[in-house]
Amino acid sequence: FIGTSLARALLMAAIPALWVSGNLTIAALLVIVAINPLFQSTMVVAERAAIMAAVGQDEKMNKEATATLTKWESLAGLFMPLIAGWALGALVTHFGLGGYAMAYGIYAAMLVAAVPLYWFMVRDPRDPKDLGVDGLKRFTAESLKFLAAIVLGVLLLPWRLLKGLWGMRRKGGSPAPAAEAPAGLKERLARWFDGHEATKGLAFVLRDRTLTLLMLVTAVESFLVEALPMVVLPNFIAEVLGPAPAGVPFIGTLLATSGGILGLMFSAEYLGRFISSWYMEGDRGDRAIARIGPARLYRMAALSSLLIWGLWLVPTLAHGAFWVGLGAVVGAMGIIQLFHSPVGVVIAPLKRSRIPDHVLGRVESAFDMV
Repeated sequence: FIGTSLARALLMAAIPALWVSGNLTIAALLVIVAINPLFQSTMVVAERAAIMAAVGQDEKMNKEATATLTKWESLAGLFMPLIAGWALGALVTHFGLGGYAMAYGIYAAMLVAAVPLYWFMVRDPRDPKDLGVDGLKRFTAESLKFLAAIVLGVLLLPWRLLKGLWGMRRKGGSPAPAAEAPAGLKERLARWFDGHEATKGLAFVLRDRTLTLLMLVTAVESFLVEALPMVVLPNFIAEVLGPAPAGVPFIGTLLATSGGILGLMFSAEYLGRFISSWYMEGDRGDRAIARIGPARLYRMAALSSLLIWGLWLVPTLAHGAFWVGLGAVVGAMGIIQLFHSPVGVVIAPLKRSRIPDHVLGRVESAFDMV
């Protein structure tokens, strides 16, 4: 957490610094945007793997932990995107394009401010070396070493891949022993992934039919529920529904930028997640899963994604009715998550039961890649 937060803070702070100096170009911005997920994904994978390791493989515990954590994350996510989106709109309204650069500077400051909180979460109160200012300094230094290791590993990755491919070419690949039956395409691919440190998790997933299926389901769900709506809907609101009526407090500022529109979309999603995860907690959730069944939950989630494609009817049937159109978009996002979040609660115990502790990080990284 600390190492990746410091790295992301430096990247985000570079944007306003380049803007003020007049050197912010689209090429520099693309480089920053491309590097940032390296550290953000590392933090997300580490967090998920740590939670899964702490929860263990108990089915009931995994179901409850997933529902409860999703509920509290959604409660925070319900308000924070709205506040951030409104603040971004206010900055851009007052400072023009410089408002975007200022927003990145504020984000960088928040990442730095979160470092003591992360340290407080992960320190060992029984160890005097982890306590006080000296403990924070030592932890920061260790995090910087970890950060340097990540950067070095990424820089050396192309060389290692080329070296591995060249070695396989010289040896003519790695054929199976003569006594064994010829390996199929999936096994040959898994063996190739086994040869590279960064892709061992993918090899493990490929050899497990259940994990392979779950990975495909997760990838399709991510495309339908996150990637597609988050690309299409902001443009739909801005270009089809048009600007918000003048003089409307908060909403007008919120919808003044694409970032504010995304904030509204995220809040709508988190509202649906909060309701469904709250419902899936405890015995009530167990009864719902037993009554509906996992297969039917999957089908309901898939059908709910079709609501996105039905939004084209809004400007046709209610042309010029801005609030009707905005309500339909926000409602669709909330309803979709209402059906998709239970799928995550059902998948979590099944997924965890297939992953041994020693490969949790690798497998989570593989899911994140896909």
